[in-house]
Amino acid sequence: MIFNIFKRNILVIILSIILFIIYEFSVFQYLSDVTNPIFLTRTFQFLLVFSFYYIFKNKYSTFSFKLLEITTTLLIFITAVYVATIMKYILSSMIGEISNEPELVLFFGSDFIDLINNKYFGYSSYFISSVGILRILLYKKITNYLYNHCLNESDKINTCPSCNQNISEPNKII
Repeated sequence: MIFNIFKRNILVIILSIILFIIYEFSVFQYLSDVTNPIFLTRTFQFLLVFSFYYIFKNKYSTFSFKLLEITTTLLIFITAVYVATIMKYILSSMIGEISNEPELVLFFGSDFIDLINNKYFGYSSYFISSVGILRILLYKKITNYLYNHCLNESDKINTCPSCNQNISEPNKII
């Protein structure tokens, strides 16, 4: 009986390590192709299903439940900090472009741009930067939707209407 509980707890630790590797791979996959986060979504769905399955299957093992709960919480927090840290550097590199466009300054707000320009960009601002990236992605999705669905086929040209740059695919704004 004790050996079975120990074996099950070792299995939880091994699965937690595998899930951590999946998290890290999904972060890199998400950053390499921000417009297509299907792999990241599938990973989170897998984690959710696995968590509920393991909790219901082993409801009498409090150690396994607590270990799984602590591990998933830490993995989510570490991944959020890791992504926000990378996003901070992305935002600080593109802040010059954002501050030159009056529509983007109006969209993001001057307080947010001043915060990004601040040299004391600490740990608490990582999450603000990830929120800013989510707003950028939302703006990108909105402009892609408006460009692809609201224009007539004759109005779709191979140049971006806002920046006058050539687009490699006529149906997608990069």
